Amino acid sequence: MVNPTTTAPKAPTDDWNSTTYSTTVAPFVPALTTKITALLAPQASDVILDLGCGDGVLTKDLAAHAKHIVAIDSSANMIEAANKNYSAPNVEYHVWDGADLAGFQAEHGEKQYDKVFSNAAIHWIMGSPDTLDEAKASTRRAHGFAGIFAALKPNGLFISESGGHLNCADIRAALFSALLANGVTMQQIKAANPWWFPTVAEMRKELEKAGFEVELVEEEFRPTELTKEEDGGAGGWVRLFCARFLRLVEDEEKREEVVRSVAEVLEFVGGHGDVEGGSKCGYVRIRVVARRPEVVV
Repeated sequence: MVNPTTTAPKAPTDDWNSTTYSTTVAPFVPALTTKITALLAPQASDVILDLGCGDGVLTKDLAAHAKHIVAIDSSANMIEAANKNYSAPNVEYHVWDGADLAGFQAEHGEKQYDKVFSNAAIHWIMGSPDTLDEAKASTRRAHGFAGIFAALKPNGLFISESGGHLNCADIRAALFSALLANGVTMQQIKAANPWWFPTVAEMRKELEKAGFEVELVEEEFRPTELTKEEDGGAGGWVRLFCARFLRLVEDEEKREEVVRSVAEVLEFVGGHGDVEGGSKCGYVRIRVVARRPEVVV
């Protein structure tokens, strides 16, 4: 049964646009999932929690191989698109902050899953609205991973792929330089940062602190071809994924100058002669397989 649900713990501004995301800026996200879905290996008996499901395109594919999937995302825009385009009898979509699974369980009934799955979302979910307060950021991560652990059955698996250390460092450096040139301070940039891009060691530490037995934490540098759509490429990437940073520039014309500057830099740095007008961005992915022990000490 499709059951969209909204609740208080979500971002005050929903910058996500499902059409822009899936067709113009980042259609490669669900396409580059061969490795992580192989690690998930959904079985016909699996009840799965999809954490940060986005527009549901991958969720529905996984549902064909699983018993039931509960899929959550903090973006009401994305969940609306998921319900409209990727509904299935064995999938239910909910709007919820993925770092507050304890609250989700309390609201929707305690349920334990065979697997918790997350693709391209943990770096958003475990990012903090107040990145300048490390104590708050650390507490959010601890609460988030503890919620994942508690949602799993004994011997259940957490499988995820997300942004790792130095993810998209090229485009972020270009953006931050352009913002600084337009009067934004480094303090403001740090405060607006929505992401958590951990090293392998940092990810392992968070998982073990939550009680997981870590079976795999691996990192992959994966330069990724950006789209050549009119509103895509580096400019579209910045407009969609970096809206919080762009709002630091109040003047709309200057904001567009920042976007153009970033696009020009990345096309020069990440361009390549074999693809006319194309450019690549330096994605770094961190993959995880972690198990909730049969017996929790």
